[in-house]
Amino acid sequence: MFDAISIGSCIVELAPTTSGAPLAQAQALNLFPSGSATNFAFAAARLGLKVSLISRVGQDELGAFITTRLKNAGVDISHILPTPGILTSLSICRVDGKGEKFFYFYRFPGYSDPLCELSPEDLNDEFLSQGKLLHFSEACVREPKLRQVVFLAAQKVRARGGRILYCPNFRGIWRDGEEEMKALQRKTVALADLLILNEQEAAIITGRPAEEAGKILLEWGPEAVVITAGGKGAQLFSAQENEFVPAHQVPVIYDVGAGDTFQAGFVAGLSWGKSLVESVRLGVAAAALRISRSGDPAALPTAEEVRELIAR
Repeated sequence: MFDAISIGSCIVELAPTTSGAPLAQAQALNLFPSGSATNFAFAAARLGLKVSLISRVGQDELGAFITTRLKNAGVDISHILPTPGILTSLSICRVDGKGEKFFYFYRFPGYSDPLCELSPEDLNDEFLSQGKLLHFSEACVREPKLRQVVFLAAQKVRARGGRILYCPNFRGIWRDGEEEMKALQRKTVALADLLILNEQEAAIITGRPAEEAGKILLEWGPEAVVITAGGKGAQLFSAQENEFVPAHQVPVIYDVGAGDTFQAGFVAGLSWGKSLVESVRLGVAAAALRISRSGDPAALPTAEEVRELIAR
């Protein structure tokens, strides 16, 4: 059994070697495997979870780079499929060391967006039955064809007793119009057992301030909603527990993937039999350790390091 199966993008990310440096002043760039699902899978594996990733990459050197790094990190890559004639997606990212992130995506359908080629035929029923939890983000429901695949995977996992974790990871793309996207978000939230999003996303989706959005989102269907607030912490909303967990104060080195690492810490807590609020504490601690280190997946926190930070 897998503690989690994530479905989403594999992206190669370029980032300045010096944290906080503008791209125009960068002397060199680091090459990282990235994408929200990929970041989640790396973080979950580092915490000791058994995790698999469903995705597509280009049949190129960048695709081989990502899959090799994932395999070496202990992530099951049996369902990351190479796509002939399509290049692996690329992003350029920099952080300012104060919480702001700047992304430039080079991801074009039919040319360098292999995830869009994912199809229902890529979903193996026996494989999905091994997942205790399915994790996915908003990028997987933005395109109609991919949305069909992800919703089908969610239905199959739930039918076999698994849970669904939706993490919007919203990037501000409203190509179908804001109202249609909000309706789609509501439908997707209703599909989830668990929802993790930041306070900006919660306000956008519900049209209400973050402090009101949690209760509204809970009424849409999930058993638990977690709203993260960066350096402040995270608020849990559920029928059994409602609690705010403050963030750990750490130096910010590289905060791309902090939310994905939070999600992995939260899922780890559930896998270890922890309560919802204890799982939020694990997520907060994992994210704090993540942002205080380099962006290399090898620097992600272990379970022992997360527990030590909480104990301190």
